Amino acid sequence: MKTNRNFAARAGRWSALDRKRAIWGWLAFVLLAVVIGSAIGTKELKQSEYGVGESGRAEKALHQSFQTNYAERVMVQMPRGRVESAAGRSAVTDVIQRLDQTGKATHVVSPFTRAGHGQVSKDGRSALITFEIGGTAGDDAGELLDRVDPLLAATQAAQRAHPQVRIEQFGQASVAKAFSKSISDDFARATRAGRCDRPDRGVV
Repeated sequence: MKTNRNFAARAGRWSALDRKRAIWGWLAFVLLAVVIGSAIGTKELKQSEYGVGESGRAEKALHQSFQTNYAERVMVQMPRGRVESAAGRSAVTDVIQRLDQTGKATHVVSPFTRAGHGQVSKDGRSALITFEIGGTAGDDAGELLDRVDPLLAATQAAQRAHPQVRIEQFGQASVAKAFSKSISDDFARATRAGRCDRPDRGVV
């Protein structure tokens, strides 16, 4: 009978004849692969990199060529009086400084500048600080939420520093953050409810 010279067949024949050495050899190979993989590291794909074919190329072109900054606003509102008072101006200045310090806000516009004309309400009680969060079309949701977190923290810190004034942030990124938190909280409540409804095992 003619001996099969195929590599896979020879490898199988050797493994069958010397099982112990074959097993230890495969374990060493797997361990080596894990070590090399850990050393090289992994790269997570962005949302824009998942597409294939024409749609994939279009998504990559959109990601590389078109900037899509996310618009955010902070409202500063006086319970009584006008926002152009000393207390209101102090709160607006503090918010802007805190946003700038995060390094995440761009195109910050104060309502008390020429560029911010029209950002004070007709009754004079409220004013809007507008700014953008740098981003690109196709950014992952996780990246956007990471950028908005310090900005929300800055707004909250300004609110604590000026309790006599109402300070709130809203916009595309902050809404996405609130929606993500709502989904996470609902999932956690559902998980806890499922555990409570599950009958105990082993109880007679």
